Amino acid sequence: MSVNKFIWTGVEKTLGFSGIVSSINGAVVYSYIIFLNERVKINKLYATLSSISFSMFILILIYFEFYTRMLIGLIISAIVVFIMAEKTLKTIDKKTEMKLIKNSKSSIKVRLYLPILYVIVIFFSFQLFPKNFAQGNVLTNFFIHYLGFIIGIATFFVLNEKYK
Repeated sequence: MSVNKFIWTGVEKTLGFSGIVSSINGAVVYSYIIFLNERVKINKLYATLSSISFSMFILILIYFEFYTRMLIGLIISAIVVFIMAEKTLKTIDKKTEMKLIKNSKSSIKVRLYLPILYVIVIFFSFQLFPKNFAQGNVLTNFFIHYLGFIIGIATFFVLNEKYK
C-alpha cells in the first residue's frame, strides 16, 4: 500500500499497527484536552487545533532541511501554532482559574495546565517521529505515525462533540 502522496519519500508501505498506537497517543492528548475543559473551561476546538498544528510544527522541525518548501512550511506552521495557542489561552475561564488557584495548595500547578498540553504533544512527537527513519533494514513510517496521531486526536474530538 503506497502512502507517499507528498514530498516525503522515505517509506513505501505500512503494516498498520504503528498507526493504531499513534492514534492511541492522540487519544491521550485529547483526554488531557477534556481534562482542561472540565477544570478551566478551555475551548476544546481551539485546544485540539492547537495541539494538531503544534505536532505538525514539530514534524516539520524534525525533518527540516534547508530548501524553500520546508522553510515556508516551517514558517507557516509556526504562525498557525502561535495563533492557535494564543486563542486557546484566551479561552481559559479566568474566574474558574482563580477559584482553582484559591482552592489549590499550589497555584503553579493550575498555571501549568495549558503548558503541560504542549509538553505531552512534544513527548509523543519525539516518540513517534524518529530522526533516523532507516534503522538497519527497517524503515519507520513516520508519515503514518503522524496521520495516526492526528486521526486519534480528531476522532475523539468528533466523538466527544457528537455524544455530549
